[in-house]
Amino acid sequence: MGKTGWKDYLLLLVWISVAAIVRFTNLDGKPPWTDEFATLVFSLGNSFQAVPLDQVISLETLMQPLRVAGHGPQTAITALINEDHHPPIYFALANFWTSWFSRPGELVDLWAARALPALLGVASIPAMYALIRLAVAQSAFAHIAAALLAVSPYGVFLAQEARHYTAMVLLVIASLGCLVIAARQLRAGQALSWGVAMVWVVVNTIGLGTHYFFVLTLGAQTLLLGYLGWIWRGWRAWLGIGGAIAGTMAGAAAWAQLWLASRDDQMTEWLRSNPKSFGEWLLGLISPPFQILAAWVTMINLPPIESPWLPGAIAAGILLVFSMLGWILPLLYRAIRQAWQTQDTHFAVQLMGGFVAAAVLIFFLITYLLGMDITRGARYSFVYFPGVIALFALGLGKEWQRPAGLNWQWKGSFKHYLHGKNGVALVLVLALFGSFGVALNLGYQKYYRPDLLLPIIQAHSRYTPVIATTHNTLVQTGEIMGIGWQWRNAPPPMFLLAHQTQAECQGEHCLASETLAGAIAPISRPFDLWLINFRAPVKIDKCQLEDIEDSLVFGYDYRLYRCK
Repeated sequence: MGKTGWKDYLLLLVWISVAAIVRFTNLDGKPPWTDEFATLVFSLGNSFQAVPLDQVISLETLMQPLRVAGHGPQTAITALINEDHHPPIYFALANFWTSWFSRPGELVDLWAARALPALLGVASIPAMYALIRLAVAQSAFAHIAAALLAVSPYGVFLAQEARHYTAMVLLVIASLGCLVIAARQLRAGQALSWGVAMVWVVVNTIGLGTHYFFVLTLGAQTLLLGYLGWIWRGWRAWLGIGGAIAGTMAGAAAWAQLWLASRDDQMTEWLRSNPKSFGEWLLGLISPPFQILAAWVTMINLPPIESPWLPGAIAAGILLVFSMLGWILPLLYRAIRQAWQTQDTHFAVQLMGGFVAAAVLIFFLITYLLGMDITRGARYSFVYFPGVIALFALGLGKEWQRPAGLNWQWKGSFKHYLHGKNGVALVLVLALFGSFGVALNLGYQKYYRPDLLLPIIQAHSRYTPVIATTHNTLVQTGEIMGIGWQWRNAPPPMFLLAHQTQAECQGEHCLASETLAGAIAPISRPFDLWLINFRAPVKIDKCQLEDIEDSLVFGYDYRLYRCK
């Protein structure tokens, strides 16, 4: 690891500033979605069970779990364990954080809830710089890694979610730093210090207590260490490495007890592959590699492909395909191969490339052998996201060292401007534009768009709206909370969450159908009944289905009945 001068610190401050600007742009401008509502409710120490089921409730009652009650972290942890399936460390941290921004009785501040992961995302920039400085002597590689993470559209997507993913990115970087030190000792045949081993155990244990998928990061590191141990035979290092593995396993055993106690298969049902036709089976077979590749692409490039202006979205899609296939991916392939073949960067490429390859292998094993397609959730790529950024940065660092300097004067072919320093600068500029696109909701849009549904409800409602949905888990409560969060006009709507499990809905006989008919019967007419994501047959008297022009709204199916 080379020396770091004041110019390096100044340049690093530039990347940190860019990361902060992008991540805090329009931070609370996008509507919260159901996973974020889970973070908000549990970090406050509140419960989704405060929302009554199978009866018509007011907007105030629906939003009650989002009001600050002054609960401490212990209450937050208890509520989380009783109702959710995530480990508690981030939620306890968020409880401390939100208490600084809100007073009891107020609705939780969305900006504050998202500011915590945004700050953790900014903190990952110097962490990434330090990781690459551990692996490569030249600071240019570390600066490119920090810059690339600062402007990564995928990184901004994670940082603007009121969730624990940027905390996980930081912990993955820290764990990879310990891996770099261990691998260097392994290659040299020297013992790994017990200090590093203890730090590694602490980082890994905190990682498992923040998100259970951190076990996939540990699995990839274990596979890589096994391979490196086989080719290097640095047996002296294995005493410390073995101690780190044993300590991590002890921490994992403790968290495993909590996971078993809070495990709920219904919450992960959307990942389960259950093909009902040959076409679905074939799609499930071929889509995972493309889903992983799509996540990789957005880590470095994402034009505004979700723009509401259709011609712009089409143009952005064409730009994405041609820029990646015709220029960026070939450039990265050539540059990473060169870094692999160069002595000063071979070790780092071997580590980061091996880690990413092992993680992808684990993803495929889980997807194809266990029938849980975790490639569907792009956010789960946080497991190896820092490794991909590091690998890209090592390649771009080699590209930066090509003899041709920055020269924007026209000479030779256009391809001259797509390589060397010009090419690296252009990659970073495109990534920066993509990051602002994510911040402005033109890429990686929220999975639910109540901001698009509300104008439809308000434009077509003649009477007081009654919004009904079928309820299975807290996911559906979050879907309806999204509508309540956006509601600004008077009069406020009423809500109904009709609970039913899959076993309670067979063909035309569904519990939610009977609940709906019984719950709305006492309501004074007229009113407008909006069925939102209602997964049961409709059997109601004196309510007529209204023919309205359908508009596609992400996350919401809707129907309007006039009840007179």
